[in-house]
Amino acid sequence: NNMADLQGLLSVLDADLFGDEADFFARLKEDVETLPQKEEVVIWVELAAEQRLYYRAIYEKQIGALMEGASMRNLPSLRNLAMELRKVCCHPFLCNGVESDLQARREAAGLPSAALQLLVEASGKMVLLAKLLPKLRGEGRKVVLFSQFKMMLDVLEDWARASGWPLERIDGDTPQRDRQRRIDRFCESGDGGAFVFLLSTRAGGQGITLTAADTVVIYDSDWNPQNDLQAMARCHRIGQSKKVTVYRLLARDTYEAQVFEASSRKQGLDEALLGSLAPQRGGEADPEKDLRRIGELLKNGAHGLADPAAAEAASAAF
Repeated sequence: NNMADLQGLLSVLDADLFGDEADFFARLKEDVETLPQKEEVVIWVELAAEQRLYYRAIYEKQIGALMEGASMRNLPSLRNLAMELRKVCCHPFLCNGVESDLQARREAAGLPSAALQLLVEASGKMVLLAKLLPKLRGEGRKVVLFSQFKMMLDVLEDWARASGWPLERIDGDTPQRDRQRRIDRFCESGDGGAFVFLLSTRAGGQGITLTAADTVVIYDSDWNPQNDLQAMARCHRIGQSKKVTVYRLLARDTYEAQVFEASSRKQGLDEALLGSLAPQRGGEADPEKDLRRIGELLKNGAHGLADPAAAEAASAAF
């Protein structure tokens, strides 16, 4: 049931090879006294008012598949619904046609529709970043920002450049020969170089070292918590001399929040049973591969729509 039991069984088979617990168990980062502390801060973000309208519209479009329940026949519809909800929780502009539609709505209502302002105000997470990143910049921090979506990295890059912040970026389309060059520029530039490094969670979450940064922002969480842990480890690793702060952004009362909570429970079970071997089993954590679970997560993700007035008030307060 746990690693100690496994070590005991293996020592019976070969006492010379597996007899010493000290050699058998891996040394975790928290056991390394010279490694600075890591603090993870989960920030629950309210959807922007217009963002919530699109979130509701996505549910209404697929209400038939959702009411029918999870079955192999409507699995493609449910997976499409899940993907669209994840995208709109990041930013409505990730969904086809939303940017032009929202701009037209604002112009018709006589509201500000300048591109940069719209880019920020359309997403609760962007509203938060617009306050958080300037503060970190003023404190002399260097930030690594992760997202699963290349389109979201495009939005973040446009906004960061418009804000005048020097940046580096690696995603799945970055040529291999350019990756190390960008990493070196970020790490060797010191305080006067790039302020933020944009990375896709899968392409930049493993095999690189970014200890020049002391702040990590997980813009949207991976369904597999081990991928996010690997992403954090780009900064929090041997060679880091500063305390690392991780900000994880989550849209409150949404499908995204349901997936995160389900994945967190799975991660806790893995760690309880397997200890240091838990990351090797992370690939089993995908809730979207299980028909029953995806149905439950989608239905729970609709709870935030139950009281629109309260949701709008929370959004305005946020």
